[in-house]
Amino acid sequence: PVQRVVRAFHTLRANNYIRFFDLVRGTDTTYLEACLLHSYFLTVRRGALRIMNRTFSKRQFVRFAELTRFLSFDDDDEAALFC
Repeated sequence: PVQRVVRAFHTLRANNYIRFFDLVRGTDTTYLEACLLHSYFLTVRRGALRIMNRTFSKRQFVRFAELTRFLSFDDDDEAALFC
């Protein structure tokens, strides 16, 4: 169990937001682990938006549905409020 949290912290340090949220959503992640990792959501989401902003050109964009899924928002409205 602790190994999953350690893996999550390694993904956090590597700015791998997709892998971080995959670990949080994992079926083997306990409620306690998810609660601990939830405190990092804001930091991970901000970092992810910075990465996307630098990566995509002005003509490229990410749909809210994709952003919602990538960053584990509950729905598109929550993603819109964050942005």
